[in-house]
Amino acid sequence: MTNSKDNSHGSGGSAGPYERLIRIALSLSLEKDTDKLLEMILDEARAICCADAGTLYTFEEEERCLKFAIMQNDKLNIRARGLDVADEYPHIPLFSGSKPNHVNVSSYAALTGETVNIKDVYQDSTFDFEGPKTFDMQTGYRTSGMLVIPMKNHLDQTLGVLQLLNAKDTRTGAFTAFSDQDAQVVSALASLAAAALTKARLIEQLYRELDTIRRLKEKEDHLNKRLTEAVQEAEKANMDMAAALKRIKVIRIVSAAVFAFFLVAGSGFYGYHKMAIQRKMPSRQTGTGTVGKDAVTAYIVTPQPISLSVSLVGKLEPLQQVSIVSPFSGEVAEKFFEYGQTVQKGQLLLRMDTEELNTRIREATAKHIRAGQQLQNIRNWRQSTDVTQAERSLSRSRHARDTAARKLDEARILFDKGIISRAEYESAEESLRNSQLETNSAEDSLAAILEKGSPDNVRVAEFEFENANAELQSLRNHLAMAEVTSPVTGIILLPKAVGTDTKTVAKGVSVNQGELLVSVGDLEGYSVKCQVDEIDIGKIRIGQQVSVSGDAFPDLALTGKISHVSSQAGSSEGFSPVPLFDVIVTIESLTPVQAERLRLGMSCNLQVQVYNNPEALMVPIHMVFTDGPEPRVYVRGKKTGEIKPVSVRVGTTTMDAVEIKAGLRLGDTVVVPGDISGSGDPSLSPDYVGW
Repeated sequence: MTNSKDNSHGSGGSAGPYERLIRIALSLSLEKDTDKLLEMILDEARAICCADAGTLYTFEEEERCLKFAIMQNDKLNIRARGLDVADEYPHIPLFSGSKPNHVNVSSYAALTGETVNIKDVYQDSTFDFEGPKTFDMQTGYRTSGMLVIPMKNHLDQTLGVLQLLNAKDTRTGAFTAFSDQDAQVVSALASLAAAALTKARLIEQLYRELDTIRRLKEKEDHLNKRLTEAVQEAEKANMDMAAALKRIKVIRIVSAAVFAFFLVAGSGFYGYHKMAIQRKMPSRQTGTGTVGKDAVTAYIVTPQPISLSVSLVGKLEPLQQVSIVSPFSGEVAEKFFEYGQTVQKGQLLLRMDTEELNTRIREATAKHIRAGQQLQNIRNWRQSTDVTQAERSLSRSRHARDTAARKLDEARILFDKGIISRAEYESAEESLRNSQLETNSAEDSLAAILEKGSPDNVRVAEFEFENANAELQSLRNHLAMAEVTSPVTGIILLPKAVGTDTKTVAKGVSVNQGELLVSVGDLEGYSVKCQVDEIDIGKIRIGQQVSVSGDAFPDLALTGKISHVSSQAGSSEGFSPVPLFDVIVTIESLTPVQAERLRLGMSCNLQVQVYNNPEALMVPIHMVFTDGPEPRVYVRGKKTGEIKPVSVRVGTTTMDAVEIKAGLRLGDTVVVPGDISGSGDPSLSPDYVGW
């Protein structure tokens, strides 16, 4: 949009505008401070077109507005930055609700990317100039010409807007309108400024990210130090615990030996004869007996069931959580659910406001049509009006050249005969030269015009058409998703609180494309997330069955299985001196009664069976001796009654018994001799036949 008038105020002094642009580009590329860069941009823009005043706005993406950054006015002797006069000059919104703000000239330039040249703001009715007029009334200033140019970088992103006021005639000093040349040169400067501003912001962002990385590295080093100290403390605690367990085992063995001693001593009143009879007839029953002169405790090995389980706690959560995100940026027009409500698959949850999207679709449609027309023109460029006119111009130039050549031949004959003067002859020569130059120019012009229809330009037009078509189709797909439905049957979950950023969806709330709208919990089953310490995590395997119970449903028998075991310790809920690992238990199917009784968030207890042997060979813990190179027990021979040590391989240990994996057989009699040191040969018997 241009409303201009040529004037004589000049553009950039004696050096010429384009030479000045080169020097400005070098200066801008060296400046890294954003505030100084913005002030330099406005200074140079005003200097190029001799503007008395100017304002620079920067684009704020989050607030979708133009932020006042720099203001300069020579006549009023004003040089201000945004923070200095923020209250007097508020931000300019780019949208009014969902509609683009085309009323304000600066927002119009930012949204459309067009340069606007106003001859006189008091005579123009295209835009609302209430702001400049109010400023004039308050200060006595007179705003006339205005040049508004968007600053767009190489990615076609608008970074800000330059607004120049009152070009000055260099001869008279009077205010006048900006020329078309001013608009072209300042547009070039705006592009250079946008590139420099992009570079400066990227450098600032890089410095911030490097500082963040440095702080995170320091924090990581601190946490690693604390973790190392915690591991050392845990290892020391484990060593102390192992020592304590060993002392407890020794105490239990000593206590059992003392008990056996008093039991044998108490049976002495039966007499020596009674003991001799018992020596000849060894007992076949599990329990305590006496053999020989030394008192012994006997135990007959029989199969016993043993099982171990790990106890966990947690809360019922959905079997899976499905997140529903916004299909496009906009406002929520209608909401059809309440948090905690049960919904069915395909049920309508939200309806998005499509007014802004429809506007974008119309713009994309127009862009698509223009791209199609451009592609058609490029494909048929050989038959275009431009080519036809260039060919006609070349034909006329050639005809004029041929005519000039004939006239020169005629003039040469007449000059040779003395009929015309040398001046007339030279004039005919000059006419031919000029005609030849025009012909050459017409040939070059035709070649340049034909180049527009080259295969490369056709491909460019095809790409632009395809891009416009893809953009339009994408917007239409978004429009088709304006009604948001539930993808599964489940319950609408309350959003989890994360600091102060928790957002609940309601009518009129603005959301961005891809932003979480609502989560639906799948209640076909449940999951329970719990934590297991490093001592028990090695016993947990994916697929293990889990018994689930709870105080709120004591009569329901639930069975789940381990579906996830974390390979890395995470943060524990509350203080814990040992690392904790996340484990997830899933309950994949429910009966109607269970589904009716259970509710999200109910606490539950879990028992994970980590070991089960229904026919384990168990021996009392005090009958297993571990003070040698390998564990051993003392077995009494079935035929001779002789007591010998036997090496064994142990398995699971309970509070009062040890599982024997190898070395014993069913029916063996394990004893604790009254005097182990005098029981004979201390060597271990690897096998025996019942000596």
